[in-house]
Amino acid sequence: MARIALRSAEQNWNIGGSSDEEWKGWHHVESQDNFWGCGNNIGMTLQKGDMTCTYRASYYHPDFSLVKLNGKSASGSFAYDRSKSKAEVYNAFVDFIEKQITEQNA
Repeated sequence: MARIALRSAEQNWNIGGSSDEEWKGWHHVESQDNFWGCGNNIGMTLQKGDMTCTYRASYYHPDFSLVKLNGKSASGSFAYDRSKSKAEVYNAFVDFIEKQITEQNA
């Protein structure tokens, strides 16, 4: 079971999560693309069926940056409001991911 989390003093929830948390069918998984970086930057992977998204999150900035979509390099950033609930943020983020995958496949 994947368990990845990062918490900011300003947030009321942890970034990331465990594989038993799900947002519109997406959940965190362990992946060779996951990473820890400088400045508390971490890379995490979400999966839904055969779709995957590796993204970077930071302790310091309220945004998620795309790294890979379905194993291919990706770019794009999703800013979120730290006052929103974790479910609201991740539900909106996975909508963003699915839109990016659709555009990548077009």
